Amino acid sequence: KEFLPIENTKYGIVCDSLALNMGMKDGDKILSVDNQHIERLNKIPVAIILDKATSIQVERNGQKLDIPISEDDLSMMIKSKKTFVQARFPCIVDTLIPGMPAEKSGLKFGDKIISIDEKPAPYFNDAALIINNSQNKTIAVDVLRGSDTVSLKIPVSAEGRIGFLPFEKKYLDYKKIKYGFWEAFPAGLAEGYEKIV
Repeated sequence: KEFLPIENTKYGIVCDSLALNMGMKDGDKILSVDNQHIERLNKIPVAIILDKATSIQVERNGQKLDIPISEDDLSMMIKSKKTFVQARFPCIVDTLIPGMPAEKSGLKFGDKIISIDEKPAPYFNDAALIINNSQNKTIAVDVLRGSDTVSLKIPVSAEGRIGFLPFEKKYLDYKKIKYGFWEAFPAGLAEGYEKIV
């Protein structure tokens, strides 16, 4: 099993609407919850809910900030089916899905998307948002290929897809947990319990 330590989110986080409403911003780096270190990024919402946390500490532009968590925020988190926060990473093409518009239009492995329709898209979440909101349109995609900037016109499907997967693991240093036979069973039970809604 793999997990992402919060200190390895070197590009910061991507916030869902609840995190944004609380005062967090894309690019923030989470430091702690109620001044307690949380090792894994995916455990942040669980720690907030179970400990009824009142604040989350982030680094923004080199400054430490205290983001308050209200009882309404806690209530919304419990009801929410969203992710709260995810790791942010550069938008670099890893896998092209055969026959999809990205491949057909000339996007290549290793291309770094820098803008879409003249809007900056240096991170995957930026590119995904623009692409998802461009169903049935053709988008102008500027990529960095080696030291050259290449411009492509790529049609977006009705589902808001062009057909590529990003190079996430190259930019985020995940850690592996190895369980022995006797450790695997309780770890599986604990993980299952956390997913109960």
